[in-house]
Amino acid sequence: MRSFLLSLVMIGCFGISPLQAFNGLFGNDGRPTAELVALAETAGIEIVHSDTPATIAEKTKGWSMTSTQRYKDWGNFTPEQRQRVVGSFEKMGLFAARAPSRAQYDYVLLLGNLSPQFLVELRTLKGHVESGKLAFKKIYVLGGNRPIDRDVEQPFSASFVNNSILPYKKGWQKPKHELKTEFDLIKWLYNTVELPDSMRNNVEFISATATGQASRGDTIREWQQQANPAKGSTILAVSFPPSTVFDELAIKEALGTNFAIDMVNCSLEEMVDPQFHPITPEIRLNYVPYLLDRVHDMINVMSQRQNRTSKG
Repeated sequence: MRSFLLSLVMIGCFGISPLQAFNGLFGNDGRPTAELVALAETAGIEIVHSDTPATIAEKTKGWSMTSTQRYKDWGNFTPEQRQRVVGSFEKMGLFAARAPSRAQYDYVLLLGNLSPQFLVELRTLKGHVESGKLAFKKIYVLGGNRPIDRDVEQPFSASFVNNSILPYKKGWQKPKHELKTEFDLIKWLYNTVELPDSMRNNVEFISATATGQASRGDTIREWQQQANPAKGSTILAVSFPPSTVFDELAIKEALGTNFAIDMVNCSLEEMVDPQFHPITPEIRLNYVPYLLDRVHDMINVMSQRQNRTSKG
């Protein structure tokens, strides 16, 4: 099966880097690939080669879920269907580790998230730095104003501290002021866990100005505005599976083609859930609603681009 992100000739019409295109979803002619047809069939939806992104977006609208439904609403999916959908995404490479393609970068971007997932990103970067094979000029830690999820983000609790995948520094102390947002928490964690000196120097923290849940594009555009990176700069963004491919698309959508952007992440087997438990095959099945929702988002993006092009 072809890689999930390969060159897509038609994307050149939109001024988008080929690597931003989901060639696991659409081919050079803008029609659905065999991968997308098979994925839809697994989910009980018939897609034919003559379908356009617009008609596919309509057919798959049931994949779009509200935030309260994500991870909970399986609809009519049977356990066998869930496993087959996960298998489809595995073949697309969504759960595989990605390593840096070069040894030196101008900027490293750590992307904000729930604190356990942020610590996964931080551990991934730390591992590459300590290997001696990765260097950079500056790290940017990006976050938003999402309120802290008190159900899973309890950084001072014994359970969180003892199970954290990165140990806290000896003698760590609670902050003097209450941590209220995602940005507050990830900044505090970055300064509290054990990290090599090279990750302590030349680090800057940037919060998206959007209120509530900032999108990945919001945080990247805020970074670009504040950091003012030079065109042609090399960027390494740190994510985690299965979000990496979607983060990559959002980053490249926000920054355009003026930068050399790489992504890095651990494998799904190295991931943990919000309670720092390993990702078991059973937990992996819970990604299906999230993944289908994001795929539907990307189908909508392709539909909107085609619509803009036809009008232009």
